[in-house]
Amino acid sequence: MHLDIKVKLLLHQTVMNSYDTKTFYLETGYFITGEKYADSYKGGVFSSFKPKNNYDIDNKQWGAVELAFRIEGYKVDDVLMSGTNQRVQGNLSRGSANNTESGANTYTAGIRWILNPNLVFKANYAYTKLDNYYTPIDITTAVDTTALRINSESLFMTRMQYMF
Repeated sequence: MHLDIKVKLLLHQTVMNSYDTKTFYLETGYFITGEKYADSYKGGVFSSFKPKNNYDIDNKQWGAVELAFRIEGYKVDDVLMSGTNQRVQGNLSRGSANNTESGANTYTAGIRWILNPNLVFKANYAYTKLDNYYTPIDITTAVDTTALRINSESLFMTRMQYMF
């Protein structure tokens, strides 16, 4: 895929950006409590997912529990920029924007616990590996940034959802 962007600046300067971008993702999920995804698809429409048994600790019913895994990534090649004020957000393989190659892969593992049709808890852990080191943009140049360069990040996310 080839993407061309033409931006008109306030000073009436034209900047041309051109780069090749490749993206992908693959995800899978499995209900360890026996539910099926097809149960939420009726009459050509997806509806909210309902567990076979609602959460009830007295009767040892756990609702629905799904384990999930996702991998996603992107690759940017052959960046060409013209005009003034060239800037590429993120990580660069070279000192300037032109001929930059960059990319990242993110691996996510998660669990979704559906207690009943109205209450859901979700937790995900994501690890991102960047192709190149970069310095966060909120670090000033007055600081020695060599030790602050990073090429990976981790994220733990949680969510509680009540549907009414």
